[in-house]
Amino acid sequence: MFMNREALQKLLRFYTPTQFNKWLRTADADMKEQGQFPFLEHANGQPLPREKKGAILLTMREL
Repeated sequence: MFMNREALQKLLRFYTPTQFNKWLRTADADMKEQGQFPFLEHANGQPLPREKKGAILLTMREL
């Protein structure tokens, strides 16, 4: 299941390196709980399932 580019762009939030490093030091960045890509999450803050992460990576490769 792929999303069109416009829908995907509305859902993405990109971090600056400074913002990411600050977030990485928070409890939300616990990689044990969220897997290999802890920065990918639903709008409600829940971790994405493995299948969704794979679909996002495939879509990013196509861009």
